[in-house]
Amino acid sequence: MSTDSENKEIFISCSSTDIDLARYVKSRLMSKNLNCFLYEEDIVGGENHEDIVPNAIRACKIVLLIESPASLESKFVNHELTLATNYNKAVIELQIDPCDDDQLNNLIYKIGNTQRVIAHDNSIDNVFGYLVRVIEGKLQEKRKRKIMIVLKRIK
Repeated sequence: MSTDSENKEIFISCSSTDIDLARYVKSRLMSKNLNCFLYEEDIVGGENHEDIVPNAIRACKIVLLIESPASLESKFVNHELTLATNYNKAVIELQIDPCDDDQLNNLIYKIGNTQRVIAHDNSIDNVFGYLVRVIEGKLQEKRKRKIMIVLKRIK
């Protein structure tokens, strides 16, 4: 695994159909000092997808799902969400296109209730501030939880 992926707080999961938007979201988040891992940009040639993705998800704090009908049908996205659940990661959904109710119900069944930011009626720029607040809130929760664990061990 690339050591750089160990420093990423956010793993961005998306279908190949939504990669351009995922790149844009990543660049905007990085401009807010939120370190992101996006497979299509952050792997080094010759690295194995089967090693990189699980390690990157394990190392991150949040999985940001670029949610669309295509992403909910993607076997890779579904695998990434399964890993996120197995590693007890917070999942935030950025819904960019309306999704079928059955798809959303399957998603909720798989990963539980998550925080969803809906952007299909607005541009990403219109909901970006809210998305950043949601992410920062989840990161703060993770930090507080980690501090509580350390304090319990000290006692």
